Amino acid sequence: MLVKKTVTIYTARCNDGVRLSEITRCEHPSTRAMRMVDDTTRFLLVSVGKKVEDHVLRQTLSHWIHEGIEIDPECYRFLGFTESQVKEGKLMFFREDHEWTVERLLPSLGNLAPIYLSYGYGKYSARLGLSFSSTRESINILSEVALQIPDLFAADGSVHTDGCGIMRDSIAVRLCTEHDLPSDTTVFQIRRGGIKGLLVRYPDAEFERLCGRGSRRGWIAYRPSMLKYDGGPTILEINNHNAHPVPARLNVQFMLLLLSLGVPIQVFRRLLQDQLDIVGRILTDREHALRYIKGELDAGIEDVFNQSIYNMLLAQHDLSEPYVRHRLQTFQKTQYETLRRKMCLRIPDSCYLFGVVDEAGVLGPDEVYINLPNRSGVLVRDVVVARNPSYHPGDIRRLRAVDHPSLRHHRNCIVFSRTAPRSIPDTIASGDLDGDMYFVCWEPTLLPPTTMKPLERVPALSATQNTPRQLRSSTRELSGMPHAAVETFMQLRFNRLLGKMANEWQRQAEKTPMLANAQLPLQLAPLIESALDIMKSGEDLAKLDKHFKRLCTRYAPTSPDDFISPIEVLRSMIPAADISSPRPLVCDPSLILENEDPLLWREYTAEAKRVMPQFNGSLREAIQLDRESDTSGVASASLHDPCGRLPRHSDQVRTDYQSRYFGGGSLEALRCQRIRASAWYYYGYSKQKEAFAWLGERYLNEIKSLSSNGYRPIMYVGARNASAQARPSPRSRIVREDSGATLVEQPAPARVDRRVGDLTMDTDVDEQDSVPAHKRSSFSTGCSARRGADNEVPDTIQDRPRGGCPREPERRSQPEPPCVSVITHPKPREPVAANYDVPCARPSGHSWRITGANGTARHYMCYQCGFRVCEKKANGFWAPFSAVFAELMSNDPPQITVPPSPPCTRQRLVSSRTSSPAPSSRFSHQGPGRILVPTVVDEGPASYEDTDVEDSDNMSIYHSATEEQYCPQQPKPPSPRRSSVAHSSSDLPSFGGSSHISRISASSRSDASTPICSPRQVSSRRISKNATTEISPSQEAHQATPSTVGDVTSPNPPLVSRNPKPSHPVVSEVDPCPRSSAHSWSTKGSNGSVRRYTCKLCQLVVKERKYGFPEVWKPEY
Repeated sequence: MLVKKTVTIYTARCNDGVRLSEITRCEHPSTRAMRMVDDTTRFLLVSVGKKVEDHVLRQTLSHWIHEGIEIDPECYRFLGFTESQVKEGKLMFFREDHEWTVERLLPSLGNLAPIYLSYGYGKYSARLGLSFSSTRESINILSEVALQIPDLFAADGSVHTDGCGIMRDSIAVRLCTEHDLPSDTTVFQIRRGGIKGLLVRYPDAEFERLCGRGSRRGWIAYRPSMLKYDGGPTILEINNHNAHPVPARLNVQFMLLLLSLGVPIQVFRRLLQDQLDIVGRILTDREHALRYIKGELDAGIEDVFNQSIYNMLLAQHDLSEPYVRHRLQTFQKTQYETLRRKMCLRIPDSCYLFGVVDEAGVLGPDEVYINLPNRSGVLVRDVVVARNPSYHPGDIRRLRAVDHPSLRHHRNCIVFSRTAPRSIPDTIASGDLDGDMYFVCWEPTLLPPTTMKPLERVPALSATQNTPRQLRSSTRELSGMPHAAVETFMQLRFNRLLGKMANEWQRQAEKTPMLANAQLPLQLAPLIESALDIMKSGEDLAKLDKHFKRLCTRYAPTSPDDFISPIEVLRSMIPAADISSPRPLVCDPSLILENEDPLLWREYTAEAKRVMPQFNGSLREAIQLDRESDTSGVASASLHDPCGRLPRHSDQVRTDYQSRYFGGGSLEALRCQRIRASAWYYYGYSKQKEAFAWLGERYLNEIKSLSSNGYRPIMYVGARNASAQARPSPRSRIVREDSGATLVEQPAPARVDRRVGDLTMDTDVDEQDSVPAHKRSSFSTGCSARRGADNEVPDTIQDRPRGGCPREPERRSQPEPPCVSVITHPKPREPVAANYDVPCARPSGHSWRITGANGTARHYMCYQCGFRVCEKKANGFWAPFSAVFAELMSNDPPQITVPPSPPCTRQRLVSSRTSSPAPSSRFSHQGPGRILVPTVVDEGPASYEDTDVEDSDNMSIYHSATEEQYCPQQPKPPSPRRSSVAHSSSDLPSFGGSSHISRISASSRSDASTPICSPRQVSSRRISKNATTEISPSQEAHQATPSTVGDVTSPNPPLVSRNPKPSHPVVSEVDPCPRSSAHSWSTKGSNGSVRRYTCKLCQLVVKERKYGFPEVWKPEY
């Protein structure tokens, strides 16, 4: 799935319509506008309460829009609001300075002023939302490779291709590779400047045929119906994509429409009873509970609450355990209430699919093509197609799914015909093809025996013309935008009218035997569609409300005395939730680890006695704030409501305490947190405080899993929420490929090839099966608190390092390698798979740094002695792959200059701007293959800070032998310089050969020591700002010159593909820094097409732009 990033912005609430409160930093989905600025905390999102009086809010809004909001000492200016934000009562503000202003930001998003002048502020806000929708930045699509092709119109003027473009197959492959999407992804929902819609994947030859002459250079082809405004960034942004569909659900509207078309109520009785049988067995049947909750997660309801229950069940907790039973009862109650309110019935033979058009024109007027490789294959039968929401019986279409060989490249989408006299998507609740999802059902019993003529609709104006000119008002001027913004927000905030209409439609449809065919529901259907699109249409809300009241008075139906609504009949089948009285909290003996480390257990029990009153107090205050927020009408979310945007205070308190006390870390910290979770569980249950007792839920699940598996190694594979954890190893055993579930099972006996240097060890995983879990953990941790009275142990927890036991001065040699699970240690900060009996050159021991990582392997290097270790995932565990000190580069004895540094692990050097320089070790590429050689760069004194390296491409400082083909004329590395301080070869570990360490000087135009033409350069943040550099003749001869800038035929072209995000200028001539020996570059203000470099010392600004095809870096003056 597409993993979208988040950024940090400020949020605030205005409950009384005057004053702001609860100004906090919150995570927000990354958007185009937020990626363009240098600091995302410039954005402030203000939520207004529902119960604020109109005249008070109008006055406050006018002041905010004209004067801004002052939050000492900053001023935030009004930026606007989007269509989704105004429905939730939210506005955006922006903090300005000399570099970024609202006047600079808005034009960079595109030419939006004509939208306001032509349609008004409502449609302007909807188009502004394109820059504030959650997207993932992808490749740059220049105008030369973005082709425009004409729309295809039906006979009645409707548009068959409304919002649907095409993409070359080779570009789709590139997108799938770059964003780790399934290789069979065929539909991409995209944004590019003012372009919005779908791009459908076509073979290159078919793409060129559809685009016509001159299309060989094209990458994508869009249509006029996709272009909402001119200008904007050319970076392609992915909003969504098609995937293997899961079963869909019915709702009350669909059920009423199907009943109106003749589907018997007995069909819905059977479907509801099947679902109730499963929900009723959740408390007593683990397998049924797992299957049902998995269906909730598969349907996209991936909230923390459901995921937590799913993990507990997989960990084999007893269903009678008080906290587990309470959670299951809460889940069961929520399911009954949701069924009673929404009637969301699961339909196994159904799904939601993106709609696309048949470009080839091979489908008949009422034919569709549906290919579901992981479900039913190519469907050849009658299907029901609908769109949510729908309020007219004609919106339910019965179409014929057929097979056609020329459409086999379409997968996991529904292909509509272009030969119909009217656009088929337009007949389905006024749908289009810019990203609408269509309900498709092939359950035979749900096929309606009769159909109804679709509702007549006027074709959308935006689909038939590119730039709207006819609607431009002669009296509307840009100076009136502030007043228009106030009026639009006051009129449309929370949009209560739409909810009133929808509720009245359902109430009136249930009052008469004609259901949705009654006169009033039929008259309300087009009115509801107008309310749905009122932001873009600019219709007067007051007139719409008046028309609605007039219809209700004129067509008010009378219900027969003996008539009972079929929906009420179905609701009567749903039982009340069985919420029994709370049981006394009794500990599960398998979760008590007191015997594993009695001393540590007692200390954490004493800690729980101190922390629990603080937690209970914070939780009590948070619950009170949540009640006040609910009373004021400000929307908030909870673990039970994944649709909410703002997290509830009570949930935030729990998250904060979990991060503080169970936030992971080193192996020692993880082991101690595991014992802390057990001790807190015991103490919390003794005080009947289950919320506190389960703060260490993750570790309690692990403990229970080991206990239920006979204390043998367990294997966790993936997670229900793909964004929550790393992707599982390709070699992991998975029961179902498409489930993505968190599995807990015993791994099969396997021979793991463990290589440490030249030594190979065959270890049978089952050899440790009989070893208890706590002894098996001690192989790798070796905590000093476990070694008895011979070691000095602190008396109190305050004497320990935060989150773990005291660090032992020297790790002992262990008799056998540990067995470390990938799930319990997803991102280790040091080697964990084996005990490497290689002493460090420094007496303080190894100080590890992560030099590279991806989804399957992690590379570590001791920055004091150069010892390198690579560990990979194998069968759910970390296994050693290689361990070497350095590659054999020459026959000379190894020489190294090691800086004086404190004996502190898992920290990185942060260069300082003061004091005199001192040598320190760094890394650079040298020679072919994956060879990493420490280099020496002179730099100033170092300070230390904790850091965490994420698994991303930015971590890697390798380039492989296959990448050398792009640098064919790379000069031979210069001869190494000997450091003035050296160790003898006996001080260094060896693995069958000697090694040597070279000094590579930095470029005069860069502050980073990087090899010439290296596809992946060492990040400049790893090099000191005070580094003294000198250029060797061989390097200077190969520096880029203005004559070769942008020349792809030059020996070393500055290709963007090799260096997509440089940390310093790569082609520009830069004068030396007057304040230091080297520039200290910052890339704030960069975007997808231009890199902006600003020296932090002398404020020099350099810009370089992507240019040409293939893209190269070019200076921008």
